[in-house]
Amino acid sequence: MTPPLEPLNDVKVQLDFCAEAHCFEAIYAKVLETESRGSEIVNHLRITSIQPDDRRIITQWTESVEA
Repeated sequence: MTPPLEPLNDVKVQLDFCAEAHCFEAIYAKVLETESRGSEIVNHLRITSIQPDDRRIITQWTESVEA
């Protein structure tokens, strides 16, 4: 099992695929908290830096899931 991330640490998230003819830049986030869900660890992050085009695509994805 992967150990939990430490709260308040800064992390770099790198998506290693392209979508809609767009390749993602690095996304930076801060770890807010971690929680155990059975045998899994869930890390809650807050994005601190993201490119506008990346934000637009991710927002479209999340809105389509919520619909």
